[in-house]
Amino acid sequence: MLEQFINTVLSNPLFIAVFVAVAILFVFFILKKLFRLAMGLGVLALGVIAIIYLTSDDPKGTINNVVNEGKKQLEGVSEEAEKISKDLKNQYDTYQEKKKGE
Repeated sequence: MLEQFINTVLSNPLFIAVFVAVAILFVFFILKKLFRLAMGLGVLALGVIAIIYLTSDDPKGTINNVVNEGKKQLEGVSEEAEKISKDLKNQYDTYQEKKKGE
């Protein structure tokens, strides 16, 4: 039944044209929504930057402080991840030694 429908659609050029037109409209509407979303996020980002600039005596210093704090947190997370990785490796090695002993 589905094969018959597909054959009918593919054999008729009018159906193909309608399908292509619908597909183009679908892609157009998706791109339009994504563009609106990107524009909204851009306006929001500009608003945040404007608030930081207008409410701070030293906007560059404020931004640098936020960036530096983010780097510190990232380093802390990286160190914790390394500790967890080493612990897991040690536990795996211990498990393998016990398994060989059996």
